[in-house]
Amino acid sequence: MLFVTYTEGTTSVFDAHVAQYHLFADDAQSYDHCPVSAASSLVTRLLSCVTDLANSYASLRLQLNPSKTEFICMVWYTSQFSQVTD
Repeated sequence: MLFVTYTEGTTSVFDAHVAQYHLFADDAQSYDHCPVSAASSLVTRLLSCVTDLANSYASLRLQLNPSKTEFICMVWYTSQFSQVTD
């Protein structure tokens, strides 16, 4: 029951920042993807989301743990393979 009470406003914060998310019993994860050229904009948007989450939680007398708030950047490249025909 407490989980629902503490997280019911969380989804609207993620939605406002157009961020995807997963909610767990003691954790919230947000993620999104973008082209490399838009990475700076994505980080700014997610930082704003974290700030709004912190403010939302503060209204419930909760606090985000700064030592557990982190960003992980994953980059992958695809290469085009020539199509082999028989």
